[in-house]
Amino acid sequence: MFRRQSSRACRAFTPAESAGYLDAWANEDTYFPLLDELSWLADAGFSPDVLWRRDGFAVVAGLKHALEPGGGTSAGAAIALE
Repeated sequence: MFRRQSSRACRAFTPAESAGYLDAWANEDTYFPLLDELSWLADAGFSPDVLWRRDGFAVVAGLKHALEPGGGTSAGAAIALE
């Protein structure tokens, strides 16, 4: 994955600039295993799904049913999150 990111960055920046940006971004980015993220969403009451995945990137969506006044859920009143 680093090579692909490095290749993209080198199209817009010099090699030295690219290396500097990637080094700086590496300190800010925190990645967790996809299964952990899906588990956390499920623990929060969402029904998670992976909509798209390629290499180290994924688009995840979660569906959470609205609570009815009696504490049950309504399948017709779902909130989609991306």
